[in-house]
Amino acid sequence: MPSRTTRRRVLTGLAAAGTTTLAGCSLVGSTRHTLKSDPENGADPVDLFRWRPASNAYHYDESDAEALAEELRETGSVESIEIPLVEERPSGEDGYRPAYTEIDGTYHRVHPEAEAVTLDRWVVWMEPLDELPDGVDYTTSPREGRSELDAEILDRAISEAVVSHLEERDHAAQRAYRRGVVFFDPLSPADSDLVPDPPFEYARIEPEGEFGPDELALRLHAEEEAVETTRYTHSLEPIADGRETFVDHVDSEHVAATFSTDSLSADEAAVLDESTALTGYDEKAPPSEAFASIQSSLSVEDVSLPQDREVASWLRFYARDGDYYEARFRISDDSLVDVEMG
Repeated sequence: MPSRTTRRRVLTGLAAAGTTTLAGCSLVGSTRHTLKSDPENGADPVDLFRWRPASNAYHYDESDAEALAEELRETGSVESIEIPLVEERPSGEDGYRPAYTEIDGTYHRVHPEAEAVTLDRWVVWMEPLDELPDGVDYTTSPREGRSELDAEILDRAISEAVVSHLEERDHAAQRAYRRGVVFFDPLSPADSDLVPDPPFEYARIEPEGEFGPDELALRLHAEEEAVETTRYTHSLEPIADGRETFVDHVDSEHVAATFSTDSLSADEAAVLDESTALTGYDEKAPPSEAFASIQSSLSVEDVSLPQDREVASWLRFYARDGDYYEARFRISDDSLVDVEMG
C-alpha cells in the first residue's frame, strides 16, 4: 500500500478529464527536518483556534460543511461520515487539531468521536481493463453531456482507476472509497443520473504523461454495497465565558512555547522568520544549534521518522511577541525517490 502522502499527490495531479501528468522525479539525500509556521505575520489567538468546518471530504462542499456546523451550534451534536468536520492532526500524531466555536459570547471546543459502521450505499467506480470486449459500444468522452455533479463523480472515479493502473493494484479489491465515489450523506443518489442505471458502461481515455499508457480502457460500475466506514459524532464542550478566559485556556492547553525577540538569539529568530515563508525552514539532520533550540522549545526534539514511513509531521502552537502561530514540524527521508505530480 502506498503512503497517504504519495496517494494524495497522485490524486491531486490527475487532470479533470481523467488524465494524469507526471512532472518527473528527483533523488536527494538523508533525513530532512522542516518547520513551517502559519500565518506569515501571526494571528489573534481566538482566530487561530477558531473552528473552520473541514470541507475536504468529496461529498461535502463548503456550504454543506457550514450547514452541518450551524446544526452543531443549534443542537449540540452533528454527524459526518468518512471524514470528521475537525481537522485530524498530522501523520506523526493521533487525534484532532484543537477547534473552538463561539456561541453567544461563550467558547466551546468541538469534539469528534469515531465509530466504525457498515452502511448500504451506492458506489460509482471505474474498472481499468486490459482491453475493451469485442463489439461493445464505448465512449471516449465520459464527462460530455453530464451534469456538473456527475462530471465531478466521473473525474474522481477515473482518477482512482488510473492510480490503480499505474500502481498495478487490483482495483476491484480496494475499499469502496478507494475505488471511486461513495454516496455518503449528503450526496444523494436522487441528484445523479449515474445511479441506478448509468448512461454508459465502457469508456476509452487517453491519459497524458510519460509514465501512463497511451490509452486506457475502463468499465463503469454503479452498485449498491455494504460499505465499511467511520461515523463521526461531533459535540460541544463549554470552555470559557469570555475572550480573556479563552486565551488563558489555549495558552495553558495548546501553546508549547512563548518567544520574544529579546529572548531569541539572532540565529533562532532567523529560523522562526524563515519558517513563515512558503516552503518553511529546513535543514538536513543533525540540526544546527539554533534549530535544535527551537525544536526543544516546541517539544519536538525527540521525535523520529517511524519505521517504513517516508514522512511524518507534528503539530505545535507557539506565541511570539504577542502573535500566535500554528507550526508543523516535519521529518522526511530524502534518500527515497520523490515523485512530483503535475
